[in-house]
Amino acid sequence: MNTSQRKLGFKCPDDDFIHAIADLHRQPALSYSEIGWTSRSECPVGFATNQSNAVIGNGDDDFQRAKAAIQNYDMLRLGWMQPVGVDDQIVDGSMVCTLSRKLMVYSLNVNRIVYVDDQVSTRFGFGFGTTAHHLIIGEERFTVFLDESTGDVTYEIFSFSRPDQLFSRLALPWFRHLQRVFCRDSTDAMRAACQHGPSLR
Repeated sequence: MNTSQRKLGFKCPDDDFIHAIADLHRQPALSYSEIGWTSRSECPVGFATNQSNAVIGNGDDDFQRAKAAIQNYDMLRLGWMQPVGVDDQIVDGSMVCTLSRKLMVYSLNVNRIVYVDDQVSTRFGFGFGTTAHHLIIGEERFTVFLDESTGDVTYEIFSFSRPDQLFSRLALPWFRHLQRVFCRDSTDAMRAACQHGPSLR
């Protein structure tokens, strides 16, 4: 099987290819060195920040549904994007692959979880970093919080990124647009999870 750099294509990659790519990137170094910076909401020099936060529910029941939705990767189930290929638990070192389709082109991007934020009972989330099989370089965090004073459940996305290949640099405005669309759609998916519960895999 040829697993060379097929990050973009008009043909949807099959499960065998996705699993092979994920296995190939379980151990090698990530594509950046500032690992874990999103846990402190910090952005390294040379990277651009993308951040979004919104109240998506209220009360402990909604918080538990939001937490379950993150554990189910519902924030990545957006119609035009889906988590694919692997079914790893949310632990340090797990792989998270996403397949998106825009303008008739498929994009397979492979990430690795670099930390899990589960030390406080009113907060849950994790951060993943990009492997070499990704169109951009950087790290992204997904977190839900329960404000015990107001009951508000907040969903936050924080990432830093920069283009990888020449194509990505030329298409930078489009990628920035996609990041904004992703934040909007991901927040909508998490808000729906609070209302209806996490989706079935």
